Parts: sequence; structure tokens; C-alpha cells
Amino acid sequence: MKKFLLIILITLWAGLASAQFAENNSLYLGLGPTVGNYSGLDINFNYAFQRSWSAQIGIKTGIRGAKNKPDDFSGGILGLLTRGLTNPKDEITSYQFLVGKMILLDGDEGSFRLNLLTGPSINRFRNSVNFQRVTDAGVILGTYTFQSERDSGIGWMVKPTFEIPLGKVVGFGFSPYANFNSKNMAYGFDIQLLLGVLQPSRKSNSRY
Repeated sequence: MKKFLLIILITLWAGLASAQFAENNSLYLGLGPTVGNYSGLDINFNYAFQRSWSAQIGIKTGIRGAKNKPDDFSGGILGLLTRGLTNPKDEITSYQFLVGKMILLDGDEGSFRLNLLTGPSINRFRNSVNFQRVTDAGVILGTYTFQSERDSGIGWMVKPTFEIPLGKVVGFGFSPYANFNSKNMAYGFDIQLLLGVLQPSRKSNSRY
């Protein structure tokens, strides 16, 4: 994950350093919380050409209470002391590679725009499984033992994003999303802080 984020930051810096590049292109970072059947964080790198076509690579991590957890599960005193950190959880990490079409909602100014993104995702899962009831130390350590199972698979993500540039370098994005993958469907809503070249330079003779 660290290497992935490093590549994003280097590419973003290179784009910002080139004034000629900024005349016809947008290059910006999006980051913020994601909530839904999983809750976590979404970080993405975005490229747009003439505010018409777009591409995004990103990583989305999420966590939820274990779906297979027994109804009478208790984390015991340890679960209370750690505020539930030791309780069983399901986790997903998704690497997204999306392309899209931008629609300007405020004329050529583009103060509001809809970025219709979709594309494949690579997903890694870690789920809590094999719950076994215990008879000893249940009050302290919990009523069940469990194991973590790792798996991976591919999916398809749909992520329309409503973007609001507040200027050339700062803005906000709001994205409902659905990730149809080989194990389940992850869905929810992202709130993004956008940083970078959001609005291209007006030096060219394009429709900017």
C-alpha cells in the first residue's frame, strides 16, 4: 500500500510542476472517509483530459463486524477494555482502476460536474470464520474463539462522483459507489477532499 501511495504522490507532483501540462489536463488527489456496509478510507488519484474524459486509480479499505458472528457472541472483559478492537471483523481492501465521462453541470465554468466512473477492482478480504464456543474464561476473553481467513478476487466498481471545485486547487467530491466482486457486494458513500489541479489553465484556446 505504501508503494502504491508513493507512486500516486510522485505522479501528482510531476503534473503540478508542469505548467504546460495544466493547460489541458486536470490532475488531483482525492481522499476521505467511506461509509456503507463497510466503513473506512478511500484514497485515489485522478486524471481528466479537457474536462471530458477521466481516469482514476485508488485504494479503498473498509471494515465491518463479522457477518458470521454468532448471535450470542460476547467479547468479554477484554473486548470492553479494547473498545471492541479484539472482536471479530471482516475487512476488504480494493484497488480500483476506473475510467469515466465528465459532464459539466454549470456550463463551461464547470463549477459543478459529474464524473461518471466505472471499471475493474482487485479485492483482498480478511474475514473472521470458524467460530467455536468456549467453556473456560469466556467472561474474560469472550464466549467464542475464531480464526481469520484471507482471500482475494476481482470485481467491477460503479462510482459516479459529484465534484465541486472551490478553486483551481481545492474542492470536494461526493460519491455513491457499488463494488460487485466475487465474494459479495461492497457499497456505500464516499466524502472526498480534492487537492491538485482541479481546473485547467485558461491560456489555451480550448473550451476552458
